Amino acid sequence: MTSDLWEAVSGTATFHWYDWSGKQLDVNTSQSVAFEVGAINSTQVLQTFTTDVLSNYNLSNVVLHMGVEAQGSLPV
Repeated sequence: MTSDLWEAVSGTATFHWYDWSGKQLDVNTSQSVAFEVGAINSTQVLQTFTTDVLSNYNLSNVVLHMGVEAQGSLPV
């Protein structure tokens, strides 16, 4: 997650894995994580080894959808 705001930002990132037909896959990763990003900074929200967590799937038929909701303040 990256923020270009001058103050910290916090929120939630969600992760859902699908195949190209739109079927949701049962992948063993977190489904959501709370995060905080410092001013003008970045932070990692998901760390996984895709070859491990996707070993039961055809890698060319897997898509990760990541949703983000964040709260922050614009500079005044």
